[in-house]
Amino acid sequence: MSRVTHEALGAPDSYVLLYDREREVIGLRPARLAVEKNAYKAIDRGPYGGKRVSGYRLCREFGIQISQTIRFPHCRMDNSGVLILDLRDTVPVRGKRKRKSNLRTSDGYQLDQYGNKVFTY
Repeated sequence: MSRVTHEALGAPDSYVLLYDREREVIGLRPARLAVEKNAYKAIDRGPYGGKRVSGYRLCREFGIQISQTIRFPHCRMDNSGVLILDLRDTVPVRGKRKRKSNLRTSDGYQLDQYGNKVFTY
């Protein structure tokens, strides 16, 4: 989750994951790791303050089938401060693009995999 979302939820050190089978939604309720028994730690992700919460155990426990990493483009917060993630409204996360190793330029050289100019005669 983004830093902004994490801060809007009070910047907790962990979250309790909730699941509503009928509506097919996951809820993230802010928690304190030392107090809540079933809390999932919010792990740092990237240099801009984003957080990651692993939901593997929740998916395994409730039989939720997810074949790849997904994003929730339209999440919302309910009146009690729980972040609601709709499993019917997801987008697959694409991996980082790899740079092509043999990019031709108009100046007669190629760029190698590190972006260095390689002249070919």
